Amino acid sequence: QGDEILYSFFLFGNVENSSITNLNCENVDIFGEESVAALAGSASNLIITNCHVSGKIVMNEGCCVGGLVGTGYALTVTNCSSTVDISSYYNPDYSAYIGALIGYTEDSSFKNCFSTDGIVSGTRYSGGLIGYAAYDCMIEDCETKGMIVKGTYEVGGLIGYNEYSTIKNCRSLDTTVEAEFDDAGGFAGLNLGEITGCKSTGSVKGVHNVGGMIGINKGYSYASGYASELDSSCRVEGQDCVGGIIGLNQDGVYDYDTLHFDIT
Repeated sequence: QGDEILYSFFLFGNVENSSITNLNCENVDIFGEESVAALAGSASNLIITNCHVSGKIVMNEGCCVGGLVGTGYALTVTNCSSTVDISSYYNPDYSAYIGALIGYTEDSSFKNCFSTDGIVSGTRYSGGLIGYAAYDCMIEDCETKGMIVKGTYEVGGLIGYNEYSTIKNCRSLDTTVEAEFDDAGGFAGLNLGEITGCKSTGSVKGVHNVGGMIGINKGYSYASGYASELDSSCRVEGQDCVGGIIGLNQDGVYDYDTLHFDIT
C-alpha cells in the first residue's frame, strides 16, 4: 500500500489559479507519502481565506506535509488556522518539511494565521506553523500557541527554516521545541531571512545551536539572516552554542540593542 500512495489529501490533490474561502476540514485522519495535507497536497497561485483544519495527519516516508497545504507556491493565505497532530516516520536521510499549516512554500504571503495545541513531529525542517519558507515569502501577524514541535535538525516553534523570506510581528507562545541534534529555536530553527518584531515563550531543547528565538542565524556572501526587535522568555537547554535569543550567529546580522531575553 505504501508504494502506491504518492500524494495524499483530504479535498484536492493539486490546485492552481484558484481561491478557497470559508472552509472547515474537521477531524481529518490522513495517511500519505508525498505532499500530504487536509486541503491540498500541492497548490500554486492559490488564495486561501478563512479556512481551518483539525485532526491527525501521518506521513509514511517522504516530504512536505502541512495541515492546509503540503507544498505551496505563490499562495496568499489569510485568517487560517490549524489544530492538528502531524507525525512522520523517522528517516534520517529524507528532509521532511513539516508544518502545522504549510509544509514547504515559496513566494507566498501569510497574514493572521494560527496553529494551536497541536503536535508536529518529523525529521528536518519542522515548524509549529511552517516547515520551510523560501524565496520572498512574507509572514505577518501569525501565531503558534501550545504547540509541541519535534525533529532532528532545523526545528522551530513557528518555522523550521526561513530562507530569503521576511517574518514580522509574529509569536510562538507556550511552545515546546525539541531537536534530536542541532539548530533548535523557540521561534525559528535556522534563519537566512529577516525576523523582526517577534516573540517566543516556552522551552527549547537541542544539542548544538539552540536559541530562545533562533537556533542559527546564518549568512553567506549573497545573503544574511537578519534579526531585530526580538523578545524571548524560553527556557533553553543544549550542549554548546546555546543562547537566550540566538544559539549560533554564523555570519548573520542582528541588532543587539533590540534583543531582549528574560526568564523569571
